[in-house]
Amino acid sequence: MINLAKALGDIQKRLVTLAHSEEDWNENSRQLEEDNTRLRNTLKTLTTLNAELHRKATTHKPELENAIEARDASFRKLHHARKVIKDLIEEREGMLANPGRGSPTPSSGTFYSPRQSLYSPAPTVSSSRSTSVASNRTARSTIDQKVIEVRQGSVLRGRSPSEPASPRGSPHPHTSSPLSGRSEIPQQGSPRPQSATSTVNLSLQSPQTETQVKWSILYLRPPRIANVNHGPMNWVDLANGLNLNEDTVRRLIYIGILVISADINAGVDTAEASSRLGTAD
Repeated sequence: MINLAKALGDIQKRLVTLAHSEEDWNENSRQLEEDNTRLRNTLKTLTTLNAELHRKATTHKPELENAIEARDASFRKLHHARKVIKDLIEEREGMLANPGRGSPTPSSGTFYSPRQSLYSPAPTVSSSRSTSVASNRTARSTIDQKVIEVRQGSVLRGRSPSEPASPRGSPHPHTSSPLSGRSEIPQQGSPRPQSATSTVNLSLQSPQTETQVKWSILYLRPPRIANVNHGPMNWVDLANGLNLNEDTVRRLIYIGILVISADINAGVDTAEASSRLGTAD
């Protein structure tokens, strides 16, 4: 009986242990089911997000291709612009290295490289102002003389012979300034010719100077408009052909003198020259 009681006690203990183990297994199974449900929901969310991202990528693909193409085009334009600037600088340096084509500065007579002018500090406003004031005095006296000549030429209706244009097909055609050439200003005591075919040539020099100032534009690849059959025109023909008044002629002459004075002085501020345009009267 004692042995039977012991055996029944052992069996009861095993049954209790099995019952606890079953409860643990049920708890683990329930947790695994919850994890499985959560993973399924996450998978559905990720699938939806993947489909949305794929749709957005398909929608923005043309914009991305256009942006990439625009970037490549900008790089090509930048490379072409740098090449053009480099060619222009090299051509300008070659022109300045040749004494026959270069234009020395009026102060020292030396040639300056465009590279030095690119990296050199800009002239101050005070120096530009002092230089432009001196040039304006000469410019105004020259403008008054030119307006008088244009007025007299308009009365006489004289047509001055035009200079021959540069031949077509020349490798380096150049366009001379209509302000170049020496004006035929009679001296005091000498009568002015009253012929209807009198020639009136305008120049940048004042009546007291003897230096003739000229300028020209040299093209490596000249535009089509540079190949002309007639020109350049003097101010008399321009005023008569376009019916320009004296104020307009005065302003045009003043602009031309300012441009060439700025090129000669190499320090005149363009903004100040434009502001003085209103005071040319």
